Amino acid sequence: MMYSTKEAAQLLQVSPTTIKRWASHFQHRFSKDELGHYVFEESDMEKLAFIKQQLELKLSLSQIDLPEEKPAARQSKPLPADTGQASDAHASSFTRMTAQYGEIEKRLRHVENKLTEKADDIVCLQLLEHRRELEEISRTVRQLSQHMEEVACSLADMHKQTEAREREQPPTKRRRLLASLFSF
Repeated sequence: MMYSTKEAAQLLQVSPTTIKRWASHFQHRFSKDELGHYVFEESDMEKLAFIKQQLELKLSLSQIDLPEEKPAARQSKPLPADTGQASDAHASSFTRMTAQYGEIEKRLRHVENKLTEKADDIVCLQLLEHRRELEEISRTVRQLSQHMEEVACSLADMHKQTEAREREQPPTKRRRLLASLFSF
């Protein structure tokens, strides 16, 4: 029976990190699967139990000397009879991954293009809005200028009318007032 790191840790009542540390210290004694994860057989479990026992006796990992395995006890995984099948599997896996990568790249370009289009649309809308605001400001300035001219004209007319009234009135009242003050 094969055990994963987690299962081995549960059986030995230690953490999976501890199992990984032990396996990496004695890396040539424990095998890994195709994904690089440690897998443990019954004989490996006996080795791990031995390591745990030695550590409980206050030995360090470097002081532990694992017993040599019996040739029959440790059977390596049989190699595929046809290595061509393995290379075909790797090639098809590589082809699939390349196709997936191409698809992801295509989607990414599509999203980037959409994002660029949206940014351009937003800039165009902002420019149109600014143009409308500038036209409104220009119209307001023209109206204010026209109103100022009208006010200036009416002020000039009022000033002329005031001057004309002052010319029409005789200054006699002033003379009488002054004459009454200085009469001897």
